[in-house]
Amino acid sequence: MVARSAAFLAALFAVAQAAPQGIDVVSDVAVSRPQIQIRPKQTFQEYDGILVSEAFQRSLVLHELNTKSQNLALDLLFSNQTGAGFTILR
Repeated sequence: MVARSAAFLAALFAVAQAAPQGIDVVSDVAVSRPQIQIRPKQTFQEYDGILVSEAFQRSLVLHELNTKSQNLALDLLFSNQTGAGFTILR
């Protein structure tokens, strides 16, 4: 989970660095650009996990697979090592 957060912050930082900063003058009109500050240690709220929903009978698709395919699909959804790392099933 920490690695994904770090990767997200690194991508956000790269976008912020690539964006023009300060004030641009276009056709004699000043345009102010927002400044982005990233503080990786500052948190605003914590969450319990990442949700995945199997609404509209999507679980039936998994149920009808053979055991090997079920395990593969569930690993891709819920495994922290080989998948997305979802933690909450709705």
